[in-house]
Amino acid sequence: MKNCLTIILSSILDSYSVIFFIDNKKSTHSTLLGLIILLASFTNPVVGLSGLWGVLISLAFAWLVRLTDFVRTTSYYSFNSLLVSLGVGYFLGRSFDNYFLILLGIIFLLAIFVTILSVSLENFLRNYLALPVLSLPFVLILLLTLAIYNNRINPIWAFKTFVLGGEFLPTWLNLYLKSLGSIIFSPNLVAGALVFLVILIYSRIMGLLSLVGFFVGCGVIRALGVFDPDALMLLGFNTILTAIAIGGVFFVPDITSVLLAVIASGVGVIFGLGFQNLLAPWQLPVVAIPFNLVVLVILYGFKHRLSNLRPYLVPFYMGSPEENLEYYNIRIVRFPGQSYYQFYLPFNGEWIVSQGNKDQITHRYDWQYAWDFEVADEEGRRFIRNGQELEDYYAYDKPVLAPADGVVVKIVDWILDNPIGVVNTKENWGNFIVLEHQGRVYSLLAHLKYNSIKVREGEYVKAGQVLASCGNSGRSLIPHLHFHIQANPEVGSRTIRADIVNYLQRTLNQPGLVWIKIGCPQKNDVVSNFPAEAHIQELLNFRLGNQLKYKVVTNHKIFYEAWEVKLDFWGNLYLEANNRVRAYFSVNHGIFYLLKFEGRPDSALYALALALPSFGYVRHKSYTFTDQPPIISSLPLGIRILHDALSFLTRPLRFSARYQVSPVSDETIKISGDIGLYFMKFKLKSYQSDVEFDQTYGIRKITVRFDSQNVFTAERIS
Repeated sequence: MKNCLTIILSSILDSYSVIFFIDNKKSTHSTLLGLIILLASFTNPVVGLSGLWGVLISLAFAWLVRLTDFVRTTSYYSFNSLLVSLGVGYFLGRSFDNYFLILLGIIFLLAIFVTILSVSLENFLRNYLALPVLSLPFVLILLLTLAIYNNRINPIWAFKTFVLGGEFLPTWLNLYLKSLGSIIFSPNLVAGALVFLVILIYSRIMGLLSLVGFFVGCGVIRALGVFDPDALMLLGFNTILTAIAIGGVFFVPDITSVLLAVIASGVGVIFGLGFQNLLAPWQLPVVAIPFNLVVLVILYGFKHRLSNLRPYLVPFYMGSPEENLEYYNIRIVRFPGQSYYQFYLPFNGEWIVSQGNKDQITHRYDWQYAWDFEVADEEGRRFIRNGQELEDYYAYDKPVLAPADGVVVKIVDWILDNPIGVVNTKENWGNFIVLEHQGRVYSLLAHLKYNSIKVREGEYVKAGQVLASCGNSGRSLIPHLHFHIQANPEVGSRTIRADIVNYLQRTLNQPGLVWIKIGCPQKNDVVSNFPAEAHIQELLNFRLGNQLKYKVVTNHKIFYEAWEVKLDFWGNLYLEANNRVRAYFSVNHGIFYLLKFEGRPDSALYALALALPSFGYVRHKSYTFTDQPPIISSLPLGIRILHDALSFLTRPLRFSARYQVSPVSDETIKISGDIGLYFMKFKLKSYQSDVEFDQTYGIRKITVRFDSQNVFTAERIS
């Protein structure tokens, strides 16, 4: 019973916090923040009671008819009912002074219908346009309701000392707080101050963006020479919420997202003033029409860019602006690609890039983003004997693989291979395969061997599947493989810049291998797919529910630390230590990635995040790689706040490391790291690390040397 009441109370309060983009599954403070917003709405009792009644009806209805399968997700639908109920109480409350039960009855009906409409619109927009519903249901239903009672609209200006007062404050602050309060239909200083407190607790970046939106709105209104009481709602609902949504919620906060938020807020004011004139004959308010229109149009437009560059559109709603920024730094900046499109090398073994992007031979103009691959021996020779026969060439008849999952859309397989030194300019591409990939891009694999294609048009293929053999057909002097990404299915279409993921690279005649997580192979690079062992997850022993125990020895103490593998609501795996430290990770194609660290630095999990932020097991090979350990969150709070604030312009603090992976024996691999903490380009601290990895036991020992006197060792005991 107690647990049930807790869930109900949390769902009610979460409905209030969702208005300000506060996610109850990502913020541990969402319930407390929702309580503060609820109290703020009661600065006008009629408005507060109306809102609370609407939320209760919405939640009860959603649970009774099973509109959602997880109880706390109902707040995503009930917040629209909350806004409608608050709005009805605000605009019509005085008209029903003596008939308050009638007002509650109206809210009862509206809350139920808005809940159904929210679920319907949410599913439609998500499935067909990949857009959030925002507060569209609230806008539609409130305006329709007010249109019925337009002769009764008379906003309650209770607590006039708060609404009209505030002369002791600077004019801008007085108006700013009232604008914040207007978002919950309580345009007074007390409500505004409480809302501002909620915003600051949840996100300092969000607080800054609210000010940006407010001042942009005021500037446009002043420039146009119009101002009336409705401007409070115009600033609150539209410019402030628009700036927050565009500047840091749906886009990663940086200088480009702020500039986009400025534009969006300014356009929102202009649209708002236009809608005011359109709705004036019916005495209807603008409420959040411009906010929904501007944000949805911007999101839809930016979802269709060729490349998701700055401002970076968050793939899905992550959380607070600080969390979005952390996501970007850990997952995007950490693995910097130059393109939105990523593929694997379309072959096995080592091949050499004989012609790269923007090469001077044939990779120019519309076909500049392409690669030619050949096979060479250690001396750089492409063939055996005298190289006069096709079979003399190492590349000839080698398997050609699918570079990514896709569908075969075009095949040519009937063109004979050219004798060495002869070129077929009539059928330029020779035998080829065109694949269509997710995102409506296409890959072309050309100069294939005559009658070697093993797939058919319309067939679905998986990354790494054998498609054909390398040949010498078309405009090809010697056997090689041509590979590029293009915008359309027609052969010869304009090429698109793309990146190759997870490959080993070395210089010809040089033994040193480098693991490249994402990059663009250049001419004369010797490259091969990163052959990570698929059973890396078993080797790491990171299965859901597993428990690992380590003995930790430092210069000052000895203690024991237990790890348990858990799963969060979103399906993310993480290791949790007994001291409430967490390390989120994933294993993808046999490669381990540590994605996020939360907690104190005096733990074995921190040592893991520092010493092994990523790892792929390659049998009997030594190689190096670089990475950026995701441990910024372990820095002191004051430093992190400063870091987040400066991240609008640059990334001031970062960890950067270089690792060497070396087999010690048939059973043991050693991973040695040289790690630095940098402020801008200046190195502040240096660390050295070693990890002993047992091929049957997993991570056996982690050692981190913070300096010559401070050594941290964690050794597995079970």
